[in-house]
Parts: sequence; structure tokens; C-alpha cells
Amino acid sequence: MSLNLASLIKDAVDTIRDPREGARKVMAREMERRQRWETLLLIAVLSAVFAFISISLSTNLSDAQLDDVARMNPFVLGLSQIFVLVVMVFAIHLIGGIAGGEGSLDDAILLVAWLQFVLICLQVLQIIAAVVMPFVAVVIGLVGLFVVFRLLTVFVAELHGFRSTVSVFIAVLVVMIVLATVISLVFGAFGIDMMGVL
Repeated sequence: MSLNLASLIKDAVDTIRDPREGARKVMAREMERRQRWETLLLIAVLSAVFAFISISLSTNLSDAQLDDVARMNPFVLGLSQIFVLVVMVFAIHLIGGIAGGEGSLDDAILLVAWLQFVLICLQVLQIIAAVVMPFVAVVIGLVGLFVVFRLLTVFVAELHGFRSTVSVFIAVLVVMIVLATVISLVFGAFGIDMMGVL
């Protein structure tokens, strides 16, 4: 897996086509833990930037949502994105371990970062489509939702050596619902808008 942009985009497309092979390539990379966290941090910042652009270009927001966008702080959005991705890393690692998985924290960090990079690629396509053909942007958004669950399910299965992707998918769905609820409550307590984060 090369680190130039063209190769990364190609690898992202290949990962969507074959998530298991994509996960194996990511886990085969040799990086220090510090570098893995730095990669996740960079991806989180990029994700926040593109999320802000995507929301700003959205044409189907209510007046109240438009007011929220006007008041949105990109810095807070970035910190929120970092928080969510870090929670995902530890959730994937710890919950998988409790279920008998064998995955390492280092691989969990890199897999979450790679998952988010793939989603950023889709987000860029969605932003371009939003300017040219808004309807296509909606379709890309729906495809992105499917890609999230598919990749996350396969990544968790590969990380921990689980054979049944069906049981992993159910577990991922339940954990994501619980985490989304808890994170929403935590952010709400601090007055942080969830738009663009989840």
C-alpha cells in the first residue's frame, strides 16, 4: 500500500471491492503506534474539513439547520471528529477482545483511520456531485452509509479473526447505536451540535 494520493485512492476503491484484502493490506503496514495515532488525527481533521464543506453546500436544510451551520465552529467539529474516531478505535478493540477476538490496538487504530479515509473519498465525490447534480449526491450519501457498515463489519471480522460476518454485523449495529446515543448525550450536555460528526 503506497502513500501517494493516486495509489491511496486506488487502494480505497480496491478496499470497497474487496474489504477483507483491504483490511489485510492495512494491517500488514509496519508503523509505530505514535505514527498510527498521528495518521488517525490527520484523517479526523480532513474528515471534519470535508464534512463542514459538505454541510455548507447542502440545499435541503431547514432554517434552523442553516442557523446551526452559520454558528458551527470548525475547530469544535474537528475535536468532535477526533473524539468519535478514538472512541471507535477503543470500542472495536475492547469489545472485540471481550468477545474472544485477537486483534491488536495498533491495527484497530489503522483500520479506523483507513475506513475514515475511504469515507472521505466518497465525501469528496458527494461534494462535487452536490454542485453539479444534487440528486446524485443523495445517492452517494446512501451508498456511503452502506459502505460504512460493510467495511466496518469486515474490518472487525478480519481484525479479531471472527468467521461469521453476520454476527459481527449485528454486534457492530448494536454497538454503533449505543455509542451514537451515548456520544449524542455527552455532546448535548456540552452544547455541541452533532451535525457533521455522526
